[in-house]
Amino acid sequence: MKLNKVRALMVDRDIKQADIADELKLSRSHVSGVISGRWRSRRVVECIARHLDMPVERLFPDYAA
Repeated sequence: MKLNKVRALMVDRDIKQADIADELKLSRSHVSGVISGRWRSRRVVECIARHLDMPVERLFPDYAA
């Protein structure tokens, strides 16, 4: 899925990057970096997928097992 679509899904469901960051005790910039593809973090993408109730592989194909 394109990264802008992940962001759009988060906005549609009122899920903020800050909420993900707070839950995982990370900085907002780290979460943003993972969403934009600058950094990799399985933990972050799994948290986002859980909040969106979607499989990680659908949101972030690079993380497919």
